[in-house]
Amino acid sequence: MIKHIEEELVDTILDNYSELETYATHAYWDDYEIVDITLTEIDSEHLEFFVEGNIYPEFQIGSDSDVRKGDGMVFTKAIPFTCNLSANVLSPYDLKISNFKICKNQPLPEQSAFLRD
Repeated sequence: MIKHIEEELVDTILDNYSELETYATHAYWDDYEIVDITLTEIDSEHLEFFVEGNIYPEFQIGSDSDVRKGDGMVFTKAIPFTCNLSANVLSPYDLKISNFKICKNQPLPEQSAFLRD
């Protein structure tokens, strides 16, 4: 079941990945982790889960040329996400993901700290 949840989450992360591009000039898929899966509700018909995790994109500020010259930077930053999952008990692998949220209030490194003097 966990493997299936991970597969569904990867699809959802990729579908929402453009949100991460608001952080920097470029954002590239790198990695993710599921921190916690909590069964929040179960009855004779439904399963409900709450999922917390982190996406680890590689961000680039500035162009490739800027990075080579020391005027840009590349870094990886953990960006938390949460979502809800639901399924029917008779078909638990038919998951529905809702309320997928990338927590965008994460501070990024100051670019000036990486620039040459």
